[in-house]
Amino acid sequence: MDVQSVGVIGAGFIGRGVAMAAALGGMRVHLYDINEEVLERSLLHMGQRLAARSRHYGLTPGEMEEVLRRIRTVSRLESACAADLVVEAIPEDFEAKLSVWTDIDRFAPSQAVLATTTSTFSITELSGATSRPEWFLGLHFPQPPTSSRVVEVVRGYVTCEEAHDLALRFCKRAGLTPIQTIDVPPFLVQRLLIPFIHEGIRVLQEGVASANDIDEAMRLALQHPVGPLQLADRMGLDHVLAISEKLARETGDSRYLPPRLLRQMVRAGKLGRKSGEGFYVYDDDDATASASAASDSTRVERRPLG
Repeated sequence: MDVQSVGVIGAGFIGRGVAMAAALGGMRVHLYDINEEVLERSLLHMGQRLAARSRHYGLTPGEMEEVLRRIRTVSRLESACAADLVVEAIPEDFEAKLSVWTDIDRFAPSQAVLATTTSTFSITELSGATSRPEWFLGLHFPQPPTSSRVVEVVRGYVTCEEAHDLALRFCKRAGLTPIQTIDVPPFLVQRLLIPFIHEGIRVLQEGVASANDIDEAMRLALQHPVGPLQLADRMGLDHVLAISEKLARETGDSRYLPPRLLRQMVRAGKLGRKSGEGFYVYDDDDATASASAASDSTRVERRPLG
């Protein structure tokens, strides 16, 4: 059996990316969010994204319309849960995730694969909110699936082989490359990524180079698609800070201690593109276009050292 239908709980940045990847892979998608306005914006964004990148995806206008028709927004959680795979993509709040998983467990079919996109919480702990932890696993997307084709497939302590195999097949059908990891959060990519972001922030903090020059150096010298500061803006500086603090606390490794500048920016509400300003200034809701425009311009705000 392969995954034919996907329920996505949470229509934010990651959730809409999962919905789009699944629809591009030919699967039916039910996208749910508690906020109707978020649902409407997500559907609009997905249409704009497909239109802007139709050549990249190799889609004709007719095929693009067909992809969008596979995505249905729903206002009831139980409607989204009637699927072969249910993906929870709500913000990183442990109690909120436990609560929503208790509800999903009531509505999802008995052999549906249950997946969380958490980057910081234990898969095994979250699975305890359900009556079937053997069908529970993690699908961690370091970046939205439409930006990066990598997903970490994280097994909980009792995740069964069938659930794991179905998740791997889903990833491949959705055009994603699965990286298999065990339940030791934060997961693989973030353990490698956070020190990279931290060093970029420290170089800026010390006044060694501008944000644009730091990112440009990484893009051109190492052929990274984005530099550390633009990547931090994409992730959300509050999210980067939360991951940093968790890693520092759990590992005792000084590499994960967050730089002073990161804390200052989060306190100031400058969280990256989701707040309109971080290491770059963003002009509108089109995250890809505004990030590109900001990185190419000279409108980079240098931060105080103190």
